[in-house]
Amino acid sequence: MEALIWGTRLVESFADGALAGAARELRIKVMSVSPEERRSASSAMSAFPSRRARAARSFLALIRAASGKRQKLAIGYRDLGGAETARVVWPLGLEFWGQVWTLTAWCEVRSDFRVFRCDRLTSCALLDEHFRDDPGKRFEDFLATLNEGGPDA
Repeated sequence: MEALIWGTRLVESFADGALAGAARELRIKVMSVSPEERRSASSAMSAFPSRRARAARSFLALIRAASGKRQKLAIGYRDLGGAETARVVWPLGLEFWGQVWTLTAWCEVRSDFRVFRCDRLTSCALLDEHFRDDPGKRFEDFLATLNEGGPDA
C-alpha cells in the first residue's frame, strides 16, 4: 500500500492535470478503505516538482493523447542555445527523468528519432494526420538503437 500511495503522490505532483486528478481520486479511495495506522503513515509522503517538471505540465496531456491516438504533433522547440525550430513529430514515448519530462519522437524534419525536453517546448498542437506503425520508426526501434550505441547513447 505504501508503494501505491507513494506512486499516486508522485503522479499528482509531476503529471498533467487530468492524470494528477485521477491519481488523487485513486489515493483517496485507497485511503478510505485502509486501516487508520496506514493512513497516518502515508499522510507524511510528499513530492515536490522541479521548475522544469512544472514547465512541462501544460503539454503532457496533449502529448499523451496524441501518442494514444497515433496522431502527429506540430511542436515549437527551443534548444539549449536558444535557437527555435518547428517540427512535425510522431509521439512515441513520454519519459520522466526525476527533473524533466522528455518526448521521444520520430521527427519528420530530420527523418530520424529525436528526444525533446518538454520544458523546452514553446508550442504543441495536435494535427489531423495519423502516423503508421512503420518498422524502423517505432519506440522499440528507438530503444534498439540505444542498445547498439545509437542516438545519445
